[in-house]
Amino acid sequence: MKSEDHKLILSCHRPGRDDPTAPELVAALAALETDTELAAWYAETCEFDATYRGALSRFSPPPMDQVMIAPRRNVVYWPRLLAAAALVIMLGSAAFLMRRSPASTPGHTVASFRQDMASYAAGGVRLDFMNNNLASLQEFITTRGGMNGSLLPGVFASAMPKGCQLIKWQDSSVSLYCFANDRMQVVHAFLLPTSEISEAVLGELAEMQVHSGLQTGGWVAGETVYLLVGSQPGVDIGPFLALAQEGVASLRRPSFRTHRDDHRRRPLKG
Repeated sequence: MKSEDHKLILSCHRPGRDDPTAPELVAALAALETDTELAAWYAETCEFDATYRGALSRFSPPPMDQVMIAPRRNVVYWPRLLAAAALVIMLGSAAFLMRRSPASTPGHTVASFRQDMASYAAGGVRLDFMNNNLASLQEFITTRGGMNGSLLPGVFASAMPKGCQLIKWQDSSVSLYCFANDRMQVVHAFLLPTSEISEAVLGELAEMQVHSGLQTGGWVAGETVYLLVGSQPGVDIGPFLALAQEGVASLRRPSFRTHRDDHRRRPLKG
């Protein structure tokens, strides 16, 4: 056996109690005669054990009546412990509630909306409802007072719906839809009514910006503000953003009809 094996056996050896004829113990004791380092270690260990036993032998436990009284004197500390535990629970609950709702900054602005949603996404999203069918997600959101997002099916036609959530932001309700791209990276779509944004000009949403390490960008269609945010650094929202902005632009282009078109559509008179 190796020296470490001998140490393990000798450290558990109880003289006068163990079987002195046990082969492992006999071999370990015999090694003390040839291994000087092992012998020095064993002598130091025996000295420590003797000192420790001597200290314990001088200890006398208190009388039983004092043992019974001691908890009565210390009972005054329990309210403090309970108060501290209650404080920890309260702080934990507050942290959970703050985690569920994104932090907000004063004023309903595009900048604060973009920053707060990016910060919320960077901390990880806890979805209220998970489903791979966008119509089911939209039904879940709208029945709870959220926004349908009529442009989402076209923008995310190539993506897989993952889930949704309703978020309280300042005194407003934000509808969140999550999609996975072809690389199974999640892109968040935050929807907010345009009436909740105090800025008259919302064109700055079209500019892609990085907040909290995540790409952000959006557009406005009708009475809805759309904001796309990557779920983690490196997630590219560009393809979806470009497709959405192109679709919005096409909706705003005027439609021209020629005189010939009007003539063809005019019903013939018999």
